[in-house]
Amino acid sequence: MNSLFLSRVATLRWLAALIAVSYHVRFLLFANYGHVAHKGILTRLFYFVTSLGHESFIAYMVLSGLLLGGLPLSRWRRGADPRPDLWRNGRKVYLLLVPALAAGGLLDVAGGALFAESGVYAALPQSAPTHLTPFVLFGNLLLLQDIVVPGFGSNAMLFLLAYEAWAYVVLATAFSLGPSGLRRGCAVAALLAAALVLVAPRYLGYLAAWLLGLAVAAWAPRWRRRVPGWAGAAVLFAVLLASRVAGARLAALPLPYVSLLRLLLDLMVAGGLAVFLAALYGIRGRRARPGTVARLRRRLAGLGLPLYATQFPLMAFAVALANAWLGLPLAAQPSAGGLLAFALVIGAIYLFALLAARASAALAAMLPSGAAARWSRQWSNAYASLGRLSRRP
Repeated sequence: MNSLFLSRVATLRWLAALIAVSYHVRFLLFANYGHVAHKGILTRLFYFVTSLGHESFIAYMVLSGLLLGGLPLSRWRRGADPRPDLWRNGRKVYLLLVPALAAGGLLDVAGGALFAESGVYAALPQSAPTHLTPFVLFGNLLLLQDIVVPGFGSNAMLFLLAYEAWAYVVLATAFSLGPSGLRRGCAVAALLAAALVLVAPRYLGYLAAWLLGLAVAAWAPRWRRRVPGWAGAAVLFAVLLASRVAGARLAALPLPYVSLLRLLLDLMVAGGLAVFLAALYGIRGRRARPGTVARLRRRLAGLGLPLYATQFPLMAFAVALANAWLGLPLAAQPSAGGLLAFALVIGAIYLFALLAARASAALAAMLPSGAAARWSRQWSNAYASLGRLSRRP
């Protein structure tokens, strides 16, 4: 993948993360669209953009499949061992996950004790004390959130890290036996994916979105007939609009149909984004030049994972504090003051994510290189046992 395309993908990553953060903050600070008194054009646009939170989660998985899975795919096809990549990416996730869990738990405990009357934590069912138990914490450390256990405390977005990690493991498992054992590895990977979907049916849509991103990385460079850029953008806008219109009406449907239609809508959004990415790959332009804007774009894109890992606990604490100490209203009508508070809370979330990223980097620097190498070998040997078991008749 060329650097210009990767630069464009980086822009999409930070836009998707910003929409996800805006969606959650708007949910607390402003009234639902149906209760808004004055619905001008700007208000309609604001609510439409900030309502694309669920779609931004699907976009995160598509882009993760393109980058996290697509970049090592060519090496694995040539026979490279996937275990070093698994170790490196797993280490990166855990060095962020552990501080995120600790900070999020402390914020939830402090916020629940100090600002219980604000109504913020009552509006977030996942912040109940039953979500702050050692068992839930242990399940989150095993990346089983939303598969076996809920997210730890109010940190509801941790499920994306788990879904992303298991999608990567499924892909690596397919190549774990080398080129000669690809069919057997794919069979083991399919069984692993089926087991995950059986335990957590919602995972199917996210796994499919991740694999669609992987497909773009694998085949977009080979396509001779390119999708025009305007057509890709039109498809993406159409599926986002359709997803929002249909998604807003899911609650009125019988419960057995909701999950199926949600899955179909997620696949539609993932497919639309894949088409747009394929069109984006074919658009020629000037090579991205280093500069302030490029550095800022890379920094924002790099905050995507820390944002998804930390945004909820900090958002709940900041809004509860502002409500209790400054009288900031919840579920209010849109106003200039409310929009200022909206921007300040988002800025605080980004600052917190930056601090989490710095803490992760500091932990990485403190980890002894000898211990890291030893854990890498032990983890690789444990993962290799999967291949040995699959070879048995």
